[in-house]
Amino acid sequence: MDINITECSAAPEVYIYSKKFRLYLMQRQNQKLVSEAKVVLAWDRTRDHLRVKQM
Repeated sequence: MDINITECSAAPEVYIYSKKFRLYLMQRQNQKLVSEAKVVLAWDRTRDHLRVKQM
């Protein structure tokens, strides 16, 4: 799975662990195996973490 992250100077370095992220995607899509997904990630400054903005 290719994950493209748009660089943002306000966001600290982000590490994405594909296994955990894949499990998260499976939960979001009703336990269906995700072979290919387009995901938009956004840095939530109020909570200081990366979140899924759009799938």
